[in-house]
Amino acid sequence: MNLSHIAFIAPLLGVLLFFLFERYVLTKPAAVNNRVKSILSIEVINIIFNYVISLVVLIPLVFLIAPLQVFSFANMNVPIAISFIFSFLFLDFANYIFHVLSHKIPLLWRFHRLHHSDQHVDSLTAFLHHPLEVLSSFLFLIPVAVITDIPVVVLMTYAIVMGLHSPFTHLRTLIPDHIDKYLKYIFVTPNFHRIHHSLDLKEGNSNFGIVFVFWDLIFRTVISKKYSLQSMEFGIDNAQRPRYTSINEFIKNPFH
Repeated sequence: MNLSHIAFIAPLLGVLLFFLFERYVLTKPAAVNNRVKSILSIEVINIIFNYVISLVVLIPLVFLIAPLQVFSFANMNVPIAISFIFSFLFLDFANYIFHVLSHKIPLLWRFHRLHHSDQHVDSLTAFLHHPLEVLSSFLFLIPVAVITDIPVVVLMTYAIVMGLHSPFTHLRTLIPDHIDKYLKYIFVTPNFHRIHHSLDLKEGNSNFGIVFVFWDLIFRTVISKKYSLQSMEFGIDNAQRPRYTSINEFIKNPFH
């Protein structure tokens, strides 16, 4: 099994493991009827859609963008391990930037807001993305990777890490403070990311980090709640979220 196969399986395996943990260790029932079915359905659509755009768009896009290369992580005059670390961090920074733009640019927010519409954040929320968000992410991140010549092995490794890490950051439960206090200055944790899903968008427009928290700290986009994270309300206002929990409403969401 090569890295591309592992990168494909990683998010599925990550969500499955944390989903089972939530169901059988935390023993909390599904919060909304049809929620599991609807979120799994849109993930299937996204997998197919991602495969199609990779098949149809990836190679022409790479050839179009390649002449615009401005830097090469792959050919840095440093040990391979250092090049790997720098390009991995840069890729995470690019994802942070795209996440911020997805909140700041109205069109991108229309695509991204489905993810924030979930009022019952848990590991399955990692799957709740609109296909047009998948497309916009692809059209942003692939050119960034090409013009900076990020090695394919880094792209695949990052996809694996993000695929396993994302359901962890959306866990229904918080991790203990005595553990979080060490992790929160390096990695995005459920405690850190939960604030990003707050119904109060003053809080929701913060804590944008994907894997690492460095970028939020550097660009001062961190908010630390002063009251219990356990009592936080999730979601977005009624005018923006799907009217029902169904795959049809999920797909139509950006257009109303």
